[in-house]
Amino acid sequence: MKKNVFLWSTPVCHGLVCMLMAFFMTSWARAEGYDKVMERGTLRHLGVPYAHFVSGSGDGFSVELVQMFADYLGVRYEYVNASWASVISDLIGKKTTVSTQKLSTGEPADIKGDLIANGLTILPWREREILFSVPIFPSGVWIVARADFPHQPIVPSDDLAHDIQSTIDRVKGYRVLAIEGGCLDPALNRLEGSGVNVKIMPAKMNLNELIPAVLNNEADCTLLDFPDALVGIQKWPGKVKILGPVSMNQYMGVGFAKSSVRLRDEFNLFFQKCVNEGKYARLVNKYYPAVFSFYPSFFEGVMRICEK
Repeated sequence: MKKNVFLWSTPVCHGLVCMLMAFFMTSWARAEGYDKVMERGTLRHLGVPYAHFVSGSGDGFSVELVQMFADYLGVRYEYVNASWASVISDLIGKKTTVSTQKLSTGEPADIKGDLIANGLTILPWREREILFSVPIFPSGVWIVARADFPHQPIVPSDDLAHDIQSTIDRVKGYRVLAIEGGCLDPALNRLEGSGVNVKIMPAKMNLNELIPAVLNNEADCTLLDFPDALVGIQKWPGKVKILGPVSMNQYMGVGFAKSSVRLRDEFNLFFQKCVNEGKYARLVNKYYPAVFSFYPSFFEGVMRICEK
């Protein structure tokens, strides 16, 4: 499969530049989260073990990035294990319920962390409840199938919308795993009414269980976001294949409470410094070396903005 099927176009790169510029226009209005971190002397990192972002063994792309941020602030680093179902509640201090592209808040809950970093996709319904950093990683949703799936991966084109439709056409009538509420929601990925037999998995399901479910013949294919798909083909070589994309390009960021504007802004300044010093590129290369070939425009855009 040619890699350039997933390269970002110039208009997309321009949109990224505008988003980054907006994020770097720093506002110091609400410093509550920052002040508490500095008073406590500890930065609490909420993380969900996922792909190579948080390994669950004390390392990962997000773990190392937040550790560097803690050093930048001059405070201790503390990892706080969370689940996809609870992580936003653990950040904002309100019990949350996620349905299709909607997050509802309820009774007060304990605040357990200062930021979320684990490959968190920037989605509109999440932005209504939490603040996001600058985009720190590219993403998108792909369909991954067993190696013996009867259809081959799509033939790449320069039209991402065309590639998405070609991918969907290949899985019509087949069972495709999806999870409502997040980036793997079928409503977000054009699968509703498409003729695809979507099998909804429980929202609390560990995303790392999706490929094993396909290999166990619980479905024919699964939706996976880009980083997890890369990990999957590395972990199960020869057993799975990527058919193609089913979403437009997406971004991942670090999540903060709405009261933590200054902490978010400090992270953005730290990230700019991290990029300029080459630390960011080295970290990406350590955990996701193939990503530079798939999304070169993203990293070119990040470098261009951070150099200003």
